[in-house]
Amino acid sequence: MSDPAIEPPRGTSTSTKVIATIVVLLAFFGGLVIGVIGDRIWTMHHGPGPRPFAVHLVTARILDRLDHELNLTPQQRTLVKQILDAHAQRIQGVWNGVQPQIRAEIDRNNAEIARVLNPDQRQKFERLKMQFLPRHIRPH
Repeated sequence: MSDPAIEPPRGTSTSTKVIATIVVLLAFFGGLVIGVIGDRIWTMHHGPGPRPFAVHLVTARILDRLDHELNLTPQQRTLVKQILDAHAQRIQGVWNGVQPQIRAEIDRNNAEIARVLNPDQRQKFERLKMQFLPRHIRPH
């Protein structure tokens, strides 16, 4: 006598996939919302300038990539990290010094464009130009 195979009820697999998809989407959009809110809170407390930790995040990513691609020894990883950190501070210093000049050039560019637009276009341009600029160099 053979035991008949027990099959799960029909539709369970599909409904499980739908629920899993919804959970993943909710997690993604929840993370996105939390990130945007966190960014706004940071901006309110520290102003719209560059984030001081951004350079170190970039160097950490570079270090991880080099370690993965080159299979660095622990000693090499330590030395490469020291090199990246030293230059990251210099790069941040250069950026802080050049940022006002870049901001001024962008402002002159926008003023020239605004002069060739009619009043309605100028109003729309004011909204558009904010979208074109990276967040760290937008006006206060």
